[in-house]
Amino acid sequence: LESRGFTRGRESIIMRADLSEELPPLPKRFIAILQDCDRRESVRRPEETWFDQVFRGWTLTESQLFVPYLREPVTRAVYVPMHELSAWRGVNTYGVFAVNTHQPSRGRGWATAHFRILRNVIRAQGAEKLELHVYSDNHAAVKLYEKSGFHEIKRTAMFRLDLRP
Repeated sequence: LESRGFTRGRESIIMRADLSEELPPLPKRFIAILQDCDRRESVRRPEETWFDQVFRGWTLTESQLFVPYLREPVTRAVYVPMHELSAWRGVNTYGVFAVNTHQPSRGRGWATAHFRILRNVIRAQGAEKLELHVYSDNHAAVKLYEKSGFHEIKRTAMFRLDLRP
C-alpha cells in the first residue's frame, strides 16, 4: 500500500477476554475502598458526541465509578452487546469502548478495579466474551487490559491516502 501512496497510521491491537476465566483477586486495599464507591450506569443518547453518532443504532451503556471525595467519576467505560457478532460466532460477545480515567486518579488502580466490577456486571447480562481495540502505543491501556484478562488476538493498521491535488 505504501508503494501506492498510502501512509501507514497507528497500529491497533484487538483484544479479547473470556468471561469464564477467573482473575486473581484484587489487592485487599481495593476491596475495602470499593465498598465506599458508587458505580452508576446510563444508556447514552445517540446525540451526545461524535462517538455516539459513529455507533448510532447500538445501545451504548456508560459505566462510571465514583469515589466519595470526587464529584466526577474516577473512571468510565462504554460497553455494548454486539448482537450481530454474537450471532455469527455463536458466542455472546460484548464490546468495550471509550475507557478513560480522571487525570489525577491515573496509575492508582481505579480502572483495574472498575474493569473487575464491569466484567461481573456484563457477565450477569449473559456475555461470554469481551472485545476491544486499543492503540498499540497506548502502553498503560494495554497493561490495564492484560491485568483485566484480555489477550491480544490480532493487530491492524490504518492506511490513509491523501486525495488532495
